[in-house]
Amino acid sequence: FDFSDNQNSGVDASLRFVGYGDWQWSALGYVQMREFSTRFGSVADDRNSVRLVLDQFSVPSTGLGARFEMRPPMGDNAEIRIGADWRRTIGETNERFFFIGDTPQRSRNAGGRIDTLGAFAQGSWKSDGGVTLTAGGRLDRWFIANGSRQRVNLATGDVQSDDRFTDRSGWEGSGRVGAAWQPGGSDYFTVRASGYLGWRLPTLNELYRPFRVGTVTTSANELLSPERLRGAEVGFDYDDEDVFSFSVTAFWNLLDNAIANVTLLDGSGNRQRRNLDAIESKGIEVDASYDLAYDVGMNTGYESLILRASYAYVDVRVKGEGDTLALDGLRPAQVPQHFGSLSLDYDDRPGFKAGVSLRYIGRQFED
Repeated sequence: FDFSDNQNSGVDASLRFVGYGDWQWSALGYVQMREFSTRFGSVADDRNSVRLVLDQFSVPSTGLGARFEMRPPMGDNAEIRIGADWRRTIGETNERFFFIGDTPQRSRNAGGRIDTLGAFAQGSWKSDGGVTLTAGGRLDRWFIANGSRQRVNLATGDVQSDDRFTDRSGWEGSGRVGAAWQPGGSDYFTVRASGYLGWRLPTLNELYRPFRVGTVTTSANELLSPERLRGAEVGFDYDDEDVFSFSVTAFWNLLDNAIANVTLLDGSGNRQRRNLDAIESKGIEVDASYDLAYDVGMNTGYESLILRASYAYVDVRVKGEGDTLALDGLRPAQVPQHFGSLSLDYDDRPGFKAGVSLRYIGRQFED
């Protein structure tokens, strides 16, 4: 329908140097430039007309980054990687809204900059008895700066609001430890376990850009804290490399300060991006595949007819308190409890492939 158009463009460039020898190293620099524009229309109740409600006419963003990594010589059974990286994201939104006919009455500009500077180390060691140990960690310093949001009355030229937000910074750590065991040195069967810590900064969109859907306005929140993840998983794999493979993974995750759109308690029905106390999820994932070609006489060394099946059960609940107490114990929006898929793929390696898939997604909610 009218006013539902959008346009995207982008340019990427990178330069990488690699050094070989006893001390392997690599250096990378990159730039990513994006621009998009989009419009939104509101469809009348009788479905016979559309009116323009929002014109995001210019949304530019730039990503910059650099990375350096070294791998010192450790022998055949061990590997260590150490390095550092820097990432910068700059972006803004320019939009017109509150239209009378095709004439906008308001405009908004919002945006800012995010920098992350970090150092990391990761190592792995494999024994002759089929045990592999891995460990890694990184420390990051983050900066949120130049945040702003301005709103202008286009009819009069008056600036209705001009907010300049305080710069913020902080430290975050993350890491992972893992172990895998192949009993008896078997290449077919693997038992594995891992634990990990992670984090995510709020995006520029979450920090600075409000939006409206229907009569509900969702406000941005420049004070959002980083999300922090704790998790663990355990599982086993079987893979004979030719006919049959099977894997099972059980997991537990706790996402502290999870960012969500929270309905305000002022009776307006409006929302604001807030940090929840946490979201806890636990569940199990199962994957299997079988090459039917071995049973139907197609095993020529080139052809395969692979049946694949997967299933995931996810029990996830919000932990809310204070302003988010009303969400305590609820499932997060758009997260189903059951996922499943079944596919059949034919591969005649000299020149032909075909496949069909069935997918199941359980009930999920938006509110």
